[in-house]
Amino acid sequence: MSFDSELVSVVGYNRRVVESCLAILRKNKCIEFVSIDTTAAGLSIIRSHFHKMVALDDKRKLRLLRELVLEAKDSLVPIDKFKWIECSDRAIYWVWMTVAHSSYKPSPFMPCAELNVAEYELDLVSYKNHGLKMIISSSKDRFKELVRFFDRVNQPLGWKLDLIDELSREWAKIYSDKKPFSWLKEDDEEQCRWAFDYIKSYGGKQGLHQKPVLPPTQPVELKEMYLSIYAAFDAWNCIPDLKKMFAQSFNRAWQQKKLRDNRKGKKACSFVIREDAKSKLDEMAKAQGIHINQLVEKLIDDSYVQQIGSLK
Repeated sequence: MSFDSELVSVVGYNRRVVESCLAILRKNKCIEFVSIDTTAAGLSIIRSHFHKMVALDDKRKLRLLRELVLEAKDSLVPIDKFKWIECSDRAIYWVWMTVAHSSYKPSPFMPCAELNVAEYELDLVSYKNHGLKMIISSSKDRFKELVRFFDRVNQPLGWKLDLIDELSREWAKIYSDKKPFSWLKEDDEEQCRWAFDYIKSYGGKQGLHQKPVLPPTQPVELKEMYLSIYAAFDAWNCIPDLKKMFAQSFNRAWQQKKLRDNRKGKKACSFVIREDAKSKLDEMAKAQGIHINQLVEKLIDDSYVQQIGSLK
């Protein structure tokens, strides 16, 4: 059996396995870094690498290929380790934001994020050094890039699993807290656009540098805008008091906006009526299940139609 005819059956069409094979070949300086668009393109690179081994027969090449595939599979994080991320769009966005904007200590250190250490000092592991997307417009693509990060990062499997476990613990704390913006609805365009613009401009007048970071481009889809608002808050790495202060300011600003909107086209009236008349108004409003100001407007409208409308 020829090497070419056996290649696909040995490697398979699993893109994660193919990319893991390429990562090992890069690590061993057998190939240059290359980003593949398809699994077939990756298989072609592997085939080309082994074709250059002209001194070896096909049997020897196949043995080396099997060893490569075995090592590649052993280095991959089992897909079920990502299930807790994949089941929530909010979790996907938070994990992606956290990983994409962090640098981690390499093995043999635990993979904790380092904020104040220059990357060259520890050769820190970062998302941006692995040819991954920074502008993504869907949860599906975000999840793909996350898995690719863990597949491509040149660290032991134990290090990768430790990082996933640490992220899982951090997310559990975020998720267990009371939802910070309970009024914000995913399908309310007015709310989402207002909230996105509020975060974008937050701290500008005060000259604040510490504030949530939104994606570089404004989302087109409403769901993406909603998710980006929560991701900006969830992934904001700051002291708890600052985060709490922002949430209070954010929620208060929305309540004030809603109050202003409700008052548009309305005018405050100040007059005195008898106590018994006020009691009757209260009783009538309660019977009809409306506020007293709505009852007064209704009585005025009805009276206007009867008295003035008949004269027109």
